[in-house]
Amino acid sequence: MNNRTRSGMAIAGGRLAVVAVGVATLGAGGCTPGAGQLGRAPTGYEVYAELREGIGNIACSPAGDVYVSMHQFLDNDFRVGRVVVGADARDAHVEPYPPGAWQGDPNEDGVGLDAVLGITCDSRGVLWMLDNGRRSGVTPRLVAWDTNSDRLERIIPVLAPVSRSSMLNDLAVDRRHGAVYIADMGGGGSPAAIIVVDLDTGRSRRVLEGRPCVEAEPGAVTTIDGRTLDAMIGLNPIVLDTRCEWLYFGAMNGESLSRVRTLDLLDESLSDASLYARVEPYGDKAVSDGITMDSAGNVYISDLGASGVGVTRPDGSYELLFAGAELGWPDAMSFGRDGWVYVACNALHNAAPLNNGVNDSHPPYYIVRFRPIASGVAGR
Repeated sequence: MNNRTRSGMAIAGGRLAVVAVGVATLGAGGCTPGAGQLGRAPTGYEVYAELREGIGNIACSPAGDVYVSMHQFLDNDFRVGRVVVGADARDAHVEPYPPGAWQGDPNEDGVGLDAVLGITCDSRGVLWMLDNGRRSGVTPRLVAWDTNSDRLERIIPVLAPVSRSSMLNDLAVDRRHGAVYIADMGGGGSPAAIIVVDLDTGRSRRVLEGRPCVEAEPGAVTTIDGRTLDAMIGLNPIVLDTRCEWLYFGAMNGESLSRVRTLDLLDESLSDASLYARVEPYGDKAVSDGITMDSAGNVYISDLGASGVGVTRPDGSYELLFAGAELGWPDAMSFGRDGWVYVACNALHNAAPLNNGVNDSHPPYYIVRFRPIASGVAGR
C-alpha cells in the first residue's frame, strides 16, 4: 500500500517516529494488565485513505478491518461502512456495513439505522454502533453487530427519561465489567451527562448530569482557520484505559481532562454528589472531539483548533504532536491491530450546522494514522 507520509508540524523535532510498539494482548474482558512499551513521541503521520464519503467516527477491529460511521451532518446515502483501500491511499472508498436493510431507516422489526456517530469495536470483534436517533427523532439505541459471524448480536434501547432531547455522541465498551458508558453532550435544554448501560439487564442510568466536569467550559471556544464557532458543546471525548479501571472524559469545548473509576460509576449506592467527589482531574487538553489512550497513560487528543493531534501525558501536561492540512476537524481515533492509531478527519466545521447554515463541506475526507508512544488496545 502506497501511503503518503507527512511530517506535519514536527513539534518535537525529527522525522516520523516509527516506534516499536504493538497492540496489547487482551484478557477475557477486553482489557490488558500490560504496562506497554515506551517510545518517542510521534512527529508525523501517514495518509491512510482519501475518501469521497463524509465520515464520522472510526473503529478498528481485532481482525484488522477499519469501520467508520457516516456523519449525519454530511451528505451520505448510508449510515456505517467498512473502509476499503487499494494500492494507493487515493484508491479508497467506504462500502456499506452492515449490509442490506441495516443502511436504511429502522423498519417495524427494528432493522435499520437512523443516525450513527459513535462506534467502537470490542475485543470479541463486536462492532457497537450508537444510533442517536436524531434524524427522525426515534429512541436512541445501541446496536451490536458481530463482525466475525456477520450477524446481529443484540439491540439495547436507551429509553426516556435516561435519553433526553440531547445528543448521545460517543461511547466506551467495558467488557470486563459488563457495561457501556455513553457521552451525552447535552443540548435541547438538557444538561450533559454520562449514561451507564448495564449489559446484563439493558438498564441505563444518568450520572454526573450537569456537573462541571461534563459541561462546556467558559472561554474554551472552537476557533479554526481564524473563524470561531458559536457552538459550546459539553461531554464528547470519552475512553477507557487499557485495564478498564478508569474512564477518561471531557467536554468538547473544554481544556481539562477528567477521570473516574469504573467501579465507582457502577456503584449505584453512591449518590451523584459522592460520585462527583470521586472524579479526578487528569490534565490539560485542547478543544477536542475525540480521544484514545495507550497503556502508558498517554491520552491522545484530537486538537480541533490546530488541525492536529496532541497528547495529555500522565503528569497532566499537554503537547501538540503534529498538525497538517489533511487533519481538518480530526473527529475520532482508534488503535488498530497493527499498532498504529487511526484518525478520522472530516472538516466538520464546514458543514451547515457548524457554519451558520451554509454547507461548504466537500471531499476529500481523510483517514490518517500515526505511531503512538506506547501500545494500546485494538478498537479503542
